[in-house]
Amino acid sequence: MSRRNVPLGHCLRAPAEGPCECDLYLRCSKFLTTSEYAPRLRARLAREQQLAQDAVERGWPREVERHNAIAERIRGLLADLGESSEPGPDDHC
Repeated sequence: MSRRNVPLGHCLRAPAEGPCECDLYLRCSKFLTTSEYAPRLRARLAREQQLAQDAVERGWPREVERHNAIAERIRGLLADLGESSEPGPDDHC
């Protein structure tokens, strides 16, 4: 089984299956992440929360839903890793 790096972890898809696209890796069963990626995951979580708030202010309920769903998935990934969802002192992403 090969591992390909994607922004927040690794993709375990075989090359013949093609690459993970966009944010699909956040829902893909072949996506794997490690504690090494926790700072990036927390940075992405913060960004999704900002985007959700911006969507609230603009009155875009579907975008609020989308960003909140991504944020929840990232929180779940961090929890699975035993990592905090709060930014850490060594997070520099």
